[in-house]
Amino acid sequence: MEAVSSWWGSLEGAYRVFYALGIVSALALLVQVILTVFGLDDLFDAADGDGVSLLSLRTVSGFLAGFGWTGVVMMRAGYSTLAASIGGTVVGLLFAGLLFLIMRVMMGLRHSGTIDYRNAVGVAGKVYAPIGASLEKPGQVEVLVQGRLRTVAAMTRHDQDLPTLARIRVVDLLDQNTLLVAPLDAEADDPKETSQ
Repeated sequence: MEAVSSWWGSLEGAYRVFYALGIVSALALLVQVILTVFGLDDLFDAADGDGVSLLSLRTVSGFLAGFGWTGVVMMRAGYSTLAASIGGTVVGLLFAGLLFLIMRVMMGLRHSGTIDYRNAVGVAGKVYAPIGASLEKPGQVEVLVQGRLRTVAAMTRHDQDLPTLARIRVVDLLDQNTLLVAPLDAEADDPKETSQ
């Protein structure tokens, strides 16, 4: 740890900025990649809706990693701080754009795959994330779709919230990625749930 501390202390201001941005943003990208591999990539960029935005945590991390590491390389090659900043900006924008395109392709593959949620209609499952009553708040359900257990966005017309682990049945689709569900014990009581 002392070696790192003395190395850091020997750096001048611009080097510190470039190294700090490069290291922190590269670590952020690494964490995001690991979470994506384990299917936890929805923890980031939840406000993006489909997870693809030019100004997302992933693209900003990519920009900062490209900016920081390019700045370090250019400063080590003898370029001025201004030239290193300009070069870092160009490479950072290229990294951000590349990450954006990769994410668009990946999200396109995810959404245009062979999963057809119409095959879930009539299937029983359970609530994974609580669902608000009367189409007020979306939640998630776990259902078997085309032979695979899936966690899917869901809403209900039922007049009570559906808590985690409640047993449900898929009655329809609200859109291509959101299921309309009813609690198993209320299906017979609510004709709207079964007819829509």
